[in-house]
Amino acid sequence: MGALVLSTGVVVPATASADPLACRSWDTVELPVPPAVKFGGVAAAAGSYAVGNGSFFSMYGSTVLLWKDGQEVKQLSFFRSIVGATDVNSSGTVLLNSAFSKAASRWHDDGSPDGVYESLRGLAGEYEVQGLHLNERGDVLGTSKGEPVVWPAGSPTPQRVPGTDGSWTPLGLADDGSVLASSSGGKYWIGASGVISLGAAAEVTAVNGLHAVGTADAGTEDARAVRWNTSGEITATYPYFASPVAVNSRGHMLSQNYAGILVWFDPDSGFEVNHATGPNHPSLTDADDVYLTTGDETYRTPILFDCVGGGR
Repeated sequence: MGALVLSTGVVVPATASADPLACRSWDTVELPVPPAVKFGGVAAAAGSYAVGNGSFFSMYGSTVLLWKDGQEVKQLSFFRSIVGATDVNSSGTVLLNSAFSKAASRWHDDGSPDGVYESLRGLAGEYEVQGLHLNERGDVLGTSKGEPVVWPAGSPTPQRVPGTDGSWTPLGLADDGSVLASSSGGKYWIGASGVISLGAAAEVTAVNGLHAVGTADAGTEDARAVRWNTSGEITATYPYFASPVAVNSRGHMLSQNYAGILVWFDPDSGFEVNHATGPNHPSLTDADDVYLTTGDETYRTPILFDCVGGGR
């Protein structure tokens, strides 16, 4: 745990506009992993929940671990198959994908030993589907034979994302049902307000709530780290060294680069969570908790940086 020394340094001085419920420090918590499981990595987190993927030391197969408030509450085991969690929402609904059968499903806990699995069908009934993102109400964004689709909450039947085809790539799903997707022309929000461009040079790294974060005018002299709303408006611009990797529904942004992992409660206030760098794929919840994976191919550990003094 020596590499996980807690840092509470303020990289950018807080201003009067800073969120009064913003964290100033985070406690480091190692999430429990069953002894029989070789842990692979934290896939996603939302609310009190986080999901991670792993395999077994003694047999062929895969497993999905679900934690709540830092404690393991469910282990989904798949023998002789590879199934992984892709996303989770704050209700504890988990989005699953099967690597070999190209199938996807939603899972939720109904109190039974195995919980409930809802298979997601393809456009023509085929099973070549992939689930990519799960929003708060339980809608799933994904693809059916490469075409962008949405499975509404409670329904296994897909709906095509209007105006798209197999040449489009779905990137994220907002809580109001707006889809962020890319084509050869750029990145677009597709929703109730129609099709809204973020610009041909926009790069999007995360979508959550009603926000997207990434880089506007990437590859040009005007490149800058920003947050967009679902109307395509830039609602925050961050300092040049910020590298957005996640955002929560409150609009707080998580960045990770050589400066470490920082939470930005507004564009002027970035607080260092930890100086971990590398491909940790961190997630940021609405409580400003940060989940990520440490270690290497030999031994990986799921970590929760638990927000101290923030909003719950």
